[in-house]
Amino acid sequence: MKKKILICSIMCCIMIFLQACNVSVNSGTADKKEAGESTPAAALMGENQPGAAQTPISELYSKGKEFAEKEDYKGALPYFAEAAEAGDINAQNYLGYMFFNGYGVTQDYKKAIDWYSQAARQGDAGAQTKLGVIYYYGYGADQDYDKAIEWFTKAAEQGDTLAQTMVGAMYDFGEGVDQDYAKAAEWYAKAADQGDAVAQRSLGSMYLEGDGVEQDYNKALEWYTKAADQGDADAQNNLGDVYYYGKGVKKDYKKAADLYAESADQGHTDAMLNLGCMYCYGEGVEKDIDKGLELFAMAADQGNASAQYNLGAAYDRGEGVDQDYGKAMVWYAMAADQGHEKAKERYDELKSKGYKEAETKDEKSGDKEEKDEDKEDGKAK
Repeated sequence: MKKKILICSIMCCIMIFLQACNVSVNSGTADKKEAGESTPAAALMGENQPGAAQTPISELYSKGKEFAEKEDYKGALPYFAEAAEAGDINAQNYLGYMFFNGYGVTQDYKKAIDWYSQAARQGDAGAQTKLGVIYYYGYGADQDYDKAIEWFTKAAEQGDTLAQTMVGAMYDFGEGVDQDYAKAAEWYAKAADQGDAVAQRSLGSMYLEGDGVEQDYNKALEWYTKAADQGDADAQNNLGDVYYYGKGVKKDYKKAADLYAESADQGHTDAMLNLGCMYCYGEGVEKDIDKGLELFAMAADQGNASAQYNLGAAYDRGEGVDQDYGKAMVWYAMAADQGHEKAKERYDELKSKGYKEAETKDEKSGDKEEKDEDKEDGKAK
């Protein structure tokens, strides 16, 4: 679960990153030259300096950017293309961006890789990071952790925060490199110091668990808080755990509930589960079984196995809902399909007694299964 949540968080950052500045060239500029038509450079010379021998590459890029900022990528393409062919790093990045996302051109990951590679070989950290992402996830290329870590490291050494976080994650999980928590913590720290929320939260988890660093609840609290203050939903949930269990701080159910609520409002299913438990028990909030069941249902409908188990247990025991073994089995089956052992055991037990799954599941239910066990099921880094 730790890996899933970390990589999903990084993935969100990456998708924003990949959708923020680039294009790719086709044969349009070359065809015009062969046909004797005006090139973008020639057009600019006519506009700006008649008779000039050469148009500065920066002017080509600037003109292309004017079109791109108006989302006229087709208009930007010939300017970026000519500038990129002349070696302009910004234009090469823009072309990679356009081909990656299909802006003004037919989406073509291979062409995106080509243009990003040209910029990356000139030392551009942004392009190096994008190549790392492409090879890490296998966009338009075979997934290749070795190439991913190579490009991420080049960018990370130049201070790129996303690259530093990815290098940290790859050492954390042993992808393309031998697992090394100490190196993971080192790279997370570099990105965290630059304000990267994912790195801050990940570093907090390493201090909490003592992975690669000496266990230090105070530092875990510090880094979780920094990330949570930036709105990182995972950090808010993890920080809620710190206050709920009293790890390095005095137990504070009210503060835990508030943090879980902030995280749950962003769609974090573990936080929904945790907050649902608190409503069912009246911990830090006024006891409200209906609200607890509602939160369990929200998390369960998004695939949270522990919440699905809780709903099964609610119907199983008739707690907050009418007892219904058939509906209980539906939820238990869903949780069991995700590897939840207790759900599988109870499902098999009910089945052995002759009960059958209901045809449909209800939208609302919950349980009072041991809170600590349920929360540990969904806990993540």
